[in-house]
Amino acid sequence: MKTIRIQGKKRGHLGKAATAALRRLGKVPCVMYGAGETIHFATAEIAFKGLVYTSDAHFVNVEIEGDKAYKAILQDVQFHPVTDAILHADFYLLQADKPIRMFIPVRLTGRSCGVTAGGSLSLYMRRLRVRAVPGEMPEEIKIDITSLRIGDRKYIGELQGAGNYELLHPDHAVAVAVRRSRAAISTGAATDSEAEETAGQTGDKTAGKSENA
Repeated sequence: MKTIRIQGKKRGHLGKAATAALRRLGKVPCVMYGAGETIHFATAEIAFKGLVYTSDAHFVNVEIEGDKAYKAILQDVQFHPVTDAILHADFYLLQADKPIRMFIPVRLTGRSCGVTAGGSLSLYMRRLRVRAVPGEMPEEIKIDITSLRIGDRKYIGELQGAGNYELLHPDHAVAVAVRRSRAAISTGAATDSEAEETAGQTGDKTAGKSENA
């Protein structure tokens, strides 16, 4: 897992006036908790560029006044409803033996034979929620789609056990599928697997919506 470095300064005052003053200076008030500690600090808003505006997952080394570094993850971010400026951020301290939950990006590998035959690839889950101890947290979840024909699907249950982590989704949820393209449908030709795919389209759509719920 990649690590991003953030430098912060401890906050001496936590009131509304002090918070507003920080934001006027382009600073973000933050809190870091876990492992029995709660640390209030502030850092420059630009420090979040590689954390918030990316689909990648990262650990964070938070260096407080150049004295001590804390290994953490970004737990939550609050944005201004109009300007989208970052108003506040929560960090969670990592412990080597304590499992954490993170959203990890999905990366497809291979070339689907179904896509080569004219099918359409549907990725229902671009990120998966994963539970693992920090040392076993994957940087990405790879799904090999080489063997997927038209009408085939990859279910979450097929991805479980690939590493020392747990995917926090139902085993029957669809992660990726190869559907018949409109061009293929217009020809009126269908293989057995295509017919199965057509019968299961309702289930695929439901899986896609439930992932976003």
